[in-house]
Amino acid sequence: MNYFAIAVSGGSLTNNVTSANVGNRSVSCLKLNGQVFFPYTYSQIVAGVPLALAAGNYTFTILAFSNANAGATTIAQLYSGSPSLNAFEIATLAASVTPGQSIRLDSAYDGGTAVDLQVSCPPSNGNLYALTLTSSVPRLYRRLNGVWQNDLIPDGGTLYGSASLAVDTSGTALVALASSSSAGANFAMLPNVYQQIATGATTGDKNDVAIVVKDSGVRSAIANVYDGLTQYTGVEFTTNGTVWTAGSTVFPNAFAYQNFRLVAGPGDRLLASANPEVAAAPLRVAVKVAGTWEASTVVQEVNGTLCNAPIVKASLAFDSLGNAYAAYVCGMSQDIIGMLTNRSGSWANFQVLTTSGNGINDLDLLIVDGNMHVAYAVGTQVFHSTAPEGSSTFSPSVVVRTLPGGEQIIRVGIVGIDANHLHVMAMELSGVTFTRLTHTDNESGSWVTEIVATGLASGDTMHKRVFLR
Repeated sequence: MNYFAIAVSGGSLTNNVTSANVGNRSVSCLKLNGQVFFPYTYSQIVAGVPLALAAGNYTFTILAFSNANAGATTIAQLYSGSPSLNAFEIATLAASVTPGQSIRLDSAYDGGTAVDLQVSCPPSNGNLYALTLTSSVPRLYRRLNGVWQNDLIPDGGTLYGSASLAVDTSGTALVALASSSSAGANFAMLPNVYQQIATGATTGDKNDVAIVVKDSGVRSAIANVYDGLTQYTGVEFTTNGTVWTAGSTVFPNAFAYQNFRLVAGPGDRLLASANPEVAAAPLRVAVKVAGTWEASTVVQEVNGTLCNAPIVKASLAFDSLGNAYAAYVCGMSQDIIGMLTNRSGSWANFQVLTTSGNGINDLDLLIVDGNMHVAYAVGTQVFHSTAPEGSSTFSPSVVVRTLPGGEQIIRVGIVGIDANHLHVMAMELSGVTFTRLTHTDNESGSWVTEIVATGLASGDTMHKRVFLR
């Protein structure tokens, strides 16, 4: 690594890197939503590089790269994880500056302490992934090059009560499955490779699992571990490619945990949530930063008002700065969406919206391109509301899809690269005999729906997070 660049965002800077430079990647997701100054030598970076900036608040990212002829376009491409350019991030810092100040490589980062930068915002080719459970049998739906296909995942000799989906940067779908018996939670990587994550619980309803692929490419999962007596602990597992190993405790001893959620963020951060399997137990949320899980936070209210019922509907996300967010459904009538976040340095929550007595069947949270997006299902309709990162004020909800009377939307997931390229997957219940899986997007300028599958067994579930690659 012989050359360095400094990406600067904030103040009144205009972009010299655009979305077109990096294909379908979101510029703000790359954290290059400002200007890139380059090239500098190592000696220059250590001594201090003066930048012509007006007074203001900025975020600086120092990048090392090996292409002497790099321009703003290739800087953006290498920062997005291009292996051929062999680049990595050295340091990121936020500072209030006055004209004439310099930025330099701090001694704490000197000597190769940086970690390899991997793809955190992979290029989107429009491929979509969603996972369902049909009569306890998992099925993966994929839209590849505009054509939907589905794969029945071999059952591994058991039936499953819950499932989790992750997709790596190569587009490989990774499916974690929790047995509905005591046979344990298994990890399945298509087309047929099974690896056991955790041994089974004493009864199948204590099995639950979630899986994720971190920026570094490491695969992590969370599952219940039984103490042999009466208690279960939510534990993180990681794999070396063939064997899964138990690591740190994420959630302390409880009767058991359900509804595991797990997402990855910048710098290999992880965010997890789960519900203890006892009546009226609060939601627990925990974040992992710099390799360490912080003590979990209990969520049972919004704006100081108790939810009066267990929080079992939650969705997690990180913003572009690595702040954690958990959206959840609250209220005796399940008609309030709350948001828990640590963006201020400590955990706090606020009310996103209320449906005034109309129960929310499901919700999903997406943070991309500098904005937060919430999709939620109420009765026969799916709604969408948005707000800038760091704001507590969401826009009035827009109707995404409406079903005929007598039907209802029971599961919803949202993905996208920006506000004009959003995709909503939904499970729709018609009567009591079958379920549809649908896909709705706004890429044409208005919300348009297509039916992906029909005739699914009543009561099927869809994995909480769908993926766009």
